[in-house]
Parts: sequence; structure tokens; C-alpha cells
Amino acid sequence: MIGEDIEGTSKGIPEGYELWITVYPDGVNRHFPQDKRNLPIIMMANGDWTAEAVIGSPPDHDMEFKLYAILADETANAEILEYLDGCIVNESWPGLEQLPDGAEIYDYVTVIRE
Repeated sequence: MIGEDIEGTSKGIPEGYELWITVYPDGVNRHFPQDKRNLPIIMMANGDWTAEAVIGSPPDHDMEFKLYAILADETANAEILEYLDGCIVNESWPGLEQLPDGAEIYDYVTVIRE
């Protein structure tokens, strides 16, 4: 599935934290971390970043999604990667009911899938 281009600006990310993007569909109430190994977040020196995110699928026309920028410490980063590895092995992406300890919402935007 092809991702949608997204962008943002981050300032003051603490040492040892990584930026992640999660897609949070309205009514599903689960975070779907975007796998940075396949959809990398490209960080510029001035704090601007660009990435791609898979925001639903064609049947989700007119559905609302929140796109969260998440800051994850080393432990949370490892848990997100473990979740994604399990998804790949099981060929199932159930989403995370909650973010792992050590992950916090940095910012978000609400979008409607066309």
C-alpha cells in the first residue's frame, strides 16, 4: 500500500528519544505505528521532517484519522519495533490499544481520508 506524504516540525526532542508516526482511526481506538524501516521519517537539521503514512484503505473514504507524532524512549522504541516484527511474522496488524510506557504524544493532526 502506498503511503501519503506528511510533514511536520519538531523542536527540542530529548536525547535518546525517537520520533514515530502512528495512525489512529476514528472508532477503532488503536495506534497503528508506521514502520520507519519501510516508511522512514526524514529529519532536517532545522527540525522539519517528512514521512509517509498509510492512512486507511479505499473503503475508508470520508473516515476521520488522527496522525500522532510520538516521542519514544529507548524502551518504548524497542517495544514498538517488537510489535511491528510480530505483525510481519503473523501477517496481522491489530494496532496498539495504548502506547508503551516511555512513549508520549508530541503532537497530532486530524485528517479525513478522501
